[in-house]
Amino acid sequence: MNPLVELRKVVKDYPMGATSFRALRGVDLAVGEGEFLAITGPSGSGKSTLLHLMGALHRPTQGQVLFEGQDLAELSVDELARLRNAKIGFVFQQFHLLARLTAWENVALPMVYARVHPAARRERALAALARVGLSAFAHHRPNQLSGGQQQRVAIARALVNNPKLLLADEPTGNLDTRTGQEIVELFVSLHGEGRTVVIVSHEPEIAARAERIVILRDGLVQEERRARG
Repeated sequence: MNPLVELRKVVKDYPMGATSFRALRGVDLAVGEGEFLAITGPSGSGKSTLLHLMGALHRPTQGQVLFEGQDLAELSVDELARLRNAKIGFVFQQFHLLARLTAWENVALPMVYARVHPAARRERALAALARVGLSAFAHHRPNQLSGGQQQRVAIARALVNNPKLLLADEPTGNLDTRTGQEIVELFVSLHGEGRTVVIVSHEPEIAARAERIVILRDGLVQEERRARG
């Protein structure tokens, strides 16, 4: 399996006044194309930091992050933005939907930045909403949707540019158990279509749905194991 994303000896420090906090302390990790990976571990172990580095949202303090073999340190800020828009879809615990926009308009936003023609934006946004089971809610605004529906809109938005990598950071954290299970099943289904999925979760039953589990502790990979398949 060819690596889609690869981290080599990655260290990440965050400034804290006169000192700094080391969130990752030399992580080596590869995510294969078409893989479903879960990252888990206690709070403060570096899970979200790792995801943000994979998604080219942050740069490492030391080490390398490669996407399709390209060292992300060699890319400019604008080039990183284009990479994220074209090849990476993000889903967060907070849905990050714009209240003034309808569901389909929220889904269409990444295509605005990609300069897709308005007619094509609408068509693709409606198709993405259909994929997550929300065709009937395309013209609803976020305050007219349940938490689970808002997260489905966020997933549709992440999918609309057909990314190679789908990253989800605690995507069920704001949802009740039943709705969270439905969202996880949606990720399983998306992976079944051949998508590369990386999900961060502190819930063992969610991580167990992935193919491989990486457990972080104190900024290091403590353990890797197969979960299923």
